[in-house]
Amino acid sequence: MKVWNVSRSRFLAGAGGAAVAAVVATKRPAQAATAVAVAASPADDLTPVVYALQSGLFERNGLDVHLDKLPSGSAVAAAVASGAYTIGKSSLTGLLTARDKGIPFTLIAPAAIYESATAVGGFIVGNDSTVRAGHDFENRVASVAAFGDIGQLSLQAWIAKHNGNPTAVKFIEVPNAAALAAVQEHRVIAAEVADPFLTAAISTHTVHQLKTYDAVASRFAITAWFTTQTYADQHPDVVHAFARSVAAASTYTNAHHDATASMMAAYTGQDVSLLEHMTRTLTGVTLDPALIQPVIDACFAYKLIAHPLMAS
Repeated sequence: MKVWNVSRSRFLAGAGGAAVAAVVATKRPAQAATAVAVAASPADDLTPVVYALQSGLFERNGLDVHLDKLPSGSAVAAAVASGAYTIGKSSLTGLLTARDKGIPFTLIAPAAIYESATAVGGFIVGNDSTVRAGHDFENRVASVAAFGDIGQLSLQAWIAKHNGNPTAVKFIEVPNAAALAAVQEHRVIAAEVADPFLTAAISTHTVHQLKTYDAVASRFAITAWFTTQTYADQHPDVVHAFARSVAAASTYTNAHHDATASMMAAYTGQDVSLLEHMTRTLTGVTLDPALIQPVIDACFAYKLIAHPLMAS
C-alpha cells in the first residue's frame, strides 16, 4: 500500500495561502460562472456553505454551486470518489482512512472545529452511571454514531488516559436521535451524541456529558471540505474560489449564530428552537495542520490508518 506522504501544498490543495487569506469575497469580472456540484450531510457545520449560497458569495467568486444533502459523510465520500459530485464534506477520520487506502482525496477547506470550552459532541452517560475511570468501560457496550469515526477514537483515547484497556470496550452503532434512549434504557453504558441532540439530552437531567473528544485534543478539526487530487490539480481556480468563499462565510457565521439559526432550521428541517438554544458549531477559516495532526495521530494509534504521516 502506498504511504500517504504528500506535501503541504498538495494536501491543502493550495487553500492555505491566498485562497483563504481574504475574509471578504471580491467581485470577479463578469463571466460565465463555473458549475460545481457539492454534497454534504445536513449538519450545523454546513452553515457557512448555506450562507455562501444565500448571500451570493459563491456567485461573486465565479461559482454556480449546487448543494445536495446526502445521508452521511461516507455516502458523500463515495459520491465524490465516483465523480458524481465535485466537492464534498466528510469527517476527517473518514477522509484519512480513505486516503490511506489509496483513494486520492485532498482537503480544500475546513468545516467543523472541536473546542473543549464549547464542546458540541462527546458521550453521554446516565446520572446513575458508575463510570469513573477507563477500566469501567472494559467488557461493556458503548454506542457510536459511526464505526471508525472520531467518537470511537475519542472514547478509546479517553479509556487509555484513564487507566483502562481501550481494546476491551465493545462498540455498536446507534444514530444520534436514538442515543439518549439507549443510555436511559441501559442498553449501552455510554453513547456518542452531537448537537442538537446533545443539548436536548442534557436538558432531560437524566444524563451528563463525558468530554471524550478532549482525549484527542482540546482543539482539532472534525470535518473538512474535500475533492479529488485530480480535480484540484486540474481546476485550481475553482478550488481556490470555493475555499475563499467558505473562509468569508465562516468568518461571518461564526460571529452571527443568532442570525443563521432560522436559515439552518429551514435547510436541515430541525426545530428552530433547538438551534437557537444549542451551542452552535465553530467552523474553520483556514486549514491548519496543527488541528489536523491530532486526528492523524489518533487514527494511527488505534489502527484506522496503517501509515503515520505529518499533516504539514
